[in-house]
Amino acid sequence: MLTLLLSGCASTFDHRKEVAYRLLYQEDGFENDKAFLAAVTARFPPGSAVAELQRFAAANGGNCSAKGPDGLVCEIATRGQYCAAQLIRLEATVEGDTIKSVGFVSGGLGC
Repeated sequence: MLTLLLSGCASTFDHRKEVAYRLLYQEDGFENDKAFLAAVTARFPPGSAVAELQRFAAANGGNCSAKGPDGLVCEIATRGQYCAAQLIRLEATVEGDTIKSVGFVSGGLGC
């Protein structure tokens, strides 16, 4: 292991995106629902600011809208092609400006 680490010092590499992708997605390219839910709930635990979730969605090309008086839904298209898109939907229960809980649903749109 040390040899591997030392040999890696001679060159630079960055596998973070590939590792994250392989953790969150299955081999068929669809979301691993359990891994995504765990990541979403860890990233936005109870007590997180609603604005944090809204910024995350916007930074990833998504948008959020109110769902009743105590809910927020954020949809982010993750990939698409002519007339079809795969998306993730983050559904949060909120109290004021604070997230009480957050969930995850994967889906798609087509014409």
